[in-house]
Amino acid sequence: YNARIGAKDMDGCSPLHHTARNGKESTAGVLLASGKSKNVDDKNVWRRTPLHLAAEHGHELLVGLLLENGAKINSMDNNKDTPLEPSTGDKKVT
Repeated sequence: YNARIGAKDMDGCSPLHHTARNGKESTAGVLLASGKSKNVDDKNVWRRTPLHLAAEHGHELLVGLLLENGAKINSMDNNKDTPLEPSTGDKKVT
């Protein structure tokens, strides 16, 4: 396969966004360790980072892994929410 390392889907999500949303700690660890995800703070079209998605979906281990790899805790999305701010109806890591 000839997959592009920096590929994103039509919403601007990288492979790390998808692993963060789906709680795949081991896959995220491989991406981060291999250097294939050079920017842990890549933003999608809603300006959400993988850390936003991991926190929103309650993946505490992934949140820790992303923070250990330099994810910015104060990165704001289109709604001016940071990854760890609570939002109505969503699971958030506290």
